[in-house]
Amino acid sequence: QVFDELSKGIVIKAIKDFKEMLSINPKLKISVNLDLELLSDKEFVGWLIETVIKSDIPFRQFGIEITENSKFNSKEDVDSIFTILHNNGIEIYMDDFSMGHTAIIYLQYNLFDYVKLDGSLVKNIDNERSIQIIESIINLGKNLGFEVVAEYVENENQRDKLKEMGKDVLAEEISV
Repeated sequence: QVFDELSKGIVIKAIKDFKEMLSINPKLKISVNLDLELLSDKEFVGWLIETVIKSDIPFRQFGIEITENSKFNSKEDVDSIFTILHNNGIEIYMDDFSMGHTAIIYLQYNLFDYVKLDGSLVKNIDNERSIQIIESIINLGKNLGFEVVAEYVENENQRDKLKEMGKDVLAEEISV
């Protein structure tokens, strides 16, 4: 119960702040980390959809992030939940991709709109093996139909190297 209320508060705050940001840049997207267990609660999913729709956020500009280490109960349950969310304009992101031990198995079901590269790969973008891993994930995304988002893009060198690897890589620019 407390977890639900905290998650609801985070979603409401994110939407409120996001609406202000949209007035500056209407092309922005936002996503909120939510626990997969919480998304198995049909009441919460209904609340989430209703809240996003009532907020008047443009279709497909709000998303949820699920870490690749989340435990998926069954493919059918997750597919059903994600389909309902997706049909209501909520995008699905796999967060921290490449750092868990089970992520690839979930990609075979094509449940995600976006896969977010774990920031540790981007931070080490001058390392040849990191570059090869990032390029492989970008190619995997192209072949399987999801987009790749790079976390922790903090400087021009990182941004430029990512653009060289794949023009389709969306970079989250973070300024501290």
